[in-house]
Amino acid sequence: MSGRSIAARLRRDIVAALLLSSLVTFAGLYLIGRAQRIHAFEQALQDDLRAISNITQSFPGDDVYVNIQPDALPDFQAGGSRFFQLWDAKSLALLDHSPSLDALKFRFERPHPVATEPRRFEARLPDGREVSLIVVQFLSTWGLEEDLLQRTGQTINDHDVHLLVGRTRQELDASLWPLAAACAAGALILPLLAATVLALRVPHAMRPLNELGREIELRNPDDVRPFDASEVREVQPFVLRLNELMQRIADARHRERQFLAHAAHELRTPLAELHATADVALLRPDDPTNRHAEALEDMRTVTRRAARLVDALFRLARHGREGPKALHPTRLAELIAQAVNQATAASLQRELEWQLEGPEDACAMADPVLLRALLDNLVGNAIAHARAKTMVLVRWHGGDTAGVELFNLCESVPAQPGAGEHLGHGLTVAQLYALAMSATLETLEEGEQFTVRISFASALPN
Repeated sequence: MSGRSIAARLRRDIVAALLLSSLVTFAGLYLIGRAQRIHAFEQALQDDLRAISNITQSFPGDDVYVNIQPDALPDFQAGGSRFFQLWDAKSLALLDHSPSLDALKFRFERPHPVATEPRRFEARLPDGREVSLIVVQFLSTWGLEEDLLQRTGQTINDHDVHLLVGRTRQELDASLWPLAAACAAGALILPLLAATVLALRVPHAMRPLNELGREIELRNPDDVRPFDASEVREVQPFVLRLNELMQRIADARHRERQFLAHAAHELRTPLAELHATADVALLRPDDPTNRHAEALEDMRTVTRRAARLVDALFRLARHGREGPKALHPTRLAELIAQAVNQATAASLQRELEWQLEGPEDACAMADPVLLRALLDNLVGNAIAHARAKTMVLVRWHGGDTAGVELFNLCESVPAQPGAGEHLGHGLTVAQLYALAMSATLETLEEGEQFTVRISFASALPN
């Protein structure tokens, strides 16, 4: 199955996050370890300085040197990696140096300046090795005890000396490489281990979603039963939204079935009138009067109304697929008068009077065909259910809050056979007409008075 995988993306994101966190963590650990090793190296350099300064001694005859024993401090001996040099602070003469420098046939230049506070700097040996050095000025110690000098009659002069002590940075580098390798290995191994664990655990964690997907796949198009609730917290919102979708689908299908039934009912009426008119005309095929012309005119009127209704139903059917049509300012008075005049015969049969109240120039944002179909529907329902010999009031107004209101007194029992069913069907189709025009239709029954209120959109839809 092609497409993006949530599980694969989850693995990648988690591994990437772990890799980043590992790099940051182990980089931090490396910096901490490096700082510790550099501090230890600097501390060792200071220890070398103290050790050499402690054995820098002055003897009778202005003899000053580092009294190092061959078996002590082996790293300062020939071939060692630590060095020292000693200068007289006054004459700047070289007094002593470590045997390790003899093997290299090399001497460090006396640094300048030199103070009693140790000064740190770097240098390079002829073989390319880097050396960390520290230099200080101090007073050398006496190499003989004072009582021994008194017994022998000898004297020792105090000497200020400059002492340079150093060690190669290979020691530091040798300790940093294992630390860097260990941190790099940890930063890579940890995400790999996590990826292995995720490869095993993510499919297990995704199992509830896979099960839900399989259940959806096995559903047939007519099965709108709600899905069973899930115990997995992350899946519960999906189940909830799916159940809401199932309910909306069920409601939509119910409305579709009602719409088909109502549409059939609305079409049956003009077709029945057309059939009845044709039957009456055929009763007297040789009638010399103009009854046939009148019948044909009635038939044409009915067919026009049926055609308008079919066109309205087609518009409603396309409305769900293509979105709402553009609405235009439509005069209410003209369409209301046409709908009422169209039903004059039925109104006279019930002895109903119509009272129309509203400005002639009032307009509403509507589709003229849908609005006429809606008004025909409401007028037909009013005639079918209004109490005989009463008045039906239609009131309208325009502007941003354009609307139409229809008031009538209802019969306790429908006046025509099947009228109660027609009222339900008619108002349902009327609701669809209103919805297609972005309008709202409300009905209210207070005692014997029945009210229908239409509220139109205030502006053209985007």
